[in-house]
Amino acid sequence: MSLNEAARRSNYDAGYLSKVASGRKRATPAVAARLDDVLGAGGSLAALADDGPLFNGSLSPDGRKRIEHARSYPGRADAAVARSLATVLDAQRHAEDALGSAAIIRPVLAQLAVAEDLVREARGPARPELVHVAGEWASAVAMRAAGIARGTGSARLYRMLRRLRARLAARWPDDARVADLSEALR
Repeated sequence: MSLNEAARRSNYDAGYLSKVASGRKRATPAVAARLDDVLGAGGSLAALADDGPLFNGSLSPDGRKRIEHARSYPGRADAAVARSLATVLDAQRHAEDALGSAAIIRPVLAQLAVAEDLVREARGPARPELVHVAGEWASAVAMRAAGIARGTGSARLYRMLRRLRARLAARWPDDARVADLSEALR
């Protein structure tokens, strides 16, 4: 759906929605709820506009509690926390499809920082799953940054991402996520 069509269906100005989509303006909860309805995003957009918990969206109350507890006690994170993080990442991907990379990069970066903290402190059998989810999150951030570089024409960001891709490819030449980043930078 085009931006003009979304503006027409939501009864909001296309210029304002453009600023929201590019990350220059934050959507109010009312705007996000209306766009949720128009785009069929299932609550993902309203969750992003909420100033409430860092991890929100399609998570169950139990999943939210687990992640908040793990933030306070990262060494106690378990496989259920890793699954909850994966659920949040999936919701972020759906929101990105509707809003674009620039609109969701800030919450995704904040969530990645939490995932990194959990990985640093995690012990026991849940650690490999947490490492995997944090790696998926980092890959998603790089892909979103590539989308922003492409959308804004930022040569500086594009060069930085190409250097990152080269370092990753040298370290993990057979990793599919490096190939995905390479494709995104074309």
